[in-house]
Amino acid sequence: MFKPAADAWAIEVLRHIQQREPFETSHIELKAEMVEPKKFAPQLAGLANAARWHPVLVIFGVERKKGLIGIMPFESGEWYEGMRACFEFGEAPVLAYQNFALFSEKTFGVFVFETSNPPYVVGNTKRGGPREVPWRYGSNTNPAGRQELLTMLLPRLADPESEVLTGEFRVNFEGHAQLRLELFMYPAGANGDSLVIPFHRVTVRARDEFGNVQELPKSVSLVPPRQHSSLAKLLDAAVALPGPSKLELVAQAEGVRALRTDSKRLEIICSFRPAHFSHDVAFSTVLSARQHPDHQMYWEREEQHSVPLHTNADVIDDLKQQLARFAPKTKLPTLL
Repeated sequence: MFKPAADAWAIEVLRHIQQREPFETSHIELKAEMVEPKKFAPQLAGLANAARWHPVLVIFGVERKKGLIGIMPFESGEWYEGMRACFEFGEAPVLAYQNFALFSEKTFGVFVFETSNPPYVVGNTKRGGPREVPWRYGSNTNPAGRQELLTMLLPRLADPESEVLTGEFRVNFEGHAQLRLELFMYPAGANGDSLVIPFHRVTVRARDEFGNVQELPKSVSLVPPRQHSSLAKLLDAAVALPGPSKLELVAQAEGVRALRTDSKRLEIICSFRPAHFSHDVAFSTVLSARQHPDHQMYWEREEQHSVPLHTNADVIDDLKQQLARFAPKTKLPTLL
């Protein structure tokens, strides 16, 4: 998991907890304080086994009922090695990302584990010693049963990969906002079926550098820019991807007032849940502020900075030149 995606995932969870919203799932574990490796190993194993190849997020310093508590940073390397010793043959979930993040003036331990090698077995590693395969049932961890063990043998349903190519976010003087991203998506299905993404399962939010968040709930679409030449097919309020495809994400909102005009950077966080998926897939990108005469606020991808901006005045000037070329004696309308 890339660092921006991991940070976005953790901040989203912390924000939900801050707003007193329940947010602990089969892929997320919240702990008020650091747990000793020997005690935490069965919990992590149960979380990883139930996640079935999806990354799992563990946050220390937060609790469902008490909210944001905070934690003192600790030596995570020694802690992880101590926990690995509790797994059979040291086959523990891989620590893919770790960070002691600052949020709401408190520090939290953020750990993301990859779970691509189940089943995870904990117990006495000596020959003949007791072992168990833990499983996460809701918020409890217990030994896995036959049905749970069989689910780990099913074909893997891997997450698609999203790569943002270009993007812009604009807010006019009436507060109407529009996000437009051009991205390339790589489906990773194991059975060759198309990846189907319903539009109503796509959520988009923007966060400025001051922590202000703006949802874009008015309308969201995810369509191929060239439908006739693209592998992606537009369905009824959904898009189907049989293979790697370029898509255009457009989202809008009215009455945008949460974002600050002086924010130099804007993070766009998108999540979607494809058909037959039990979890959301998220990606994020960062846009940079740029002056635009037609908009109150305007951010775009840094790679686009060499491209000249086209304003309404430019369009009118071009139209004047074309009219003058084909009809030099024609009087132009007053509007132009």
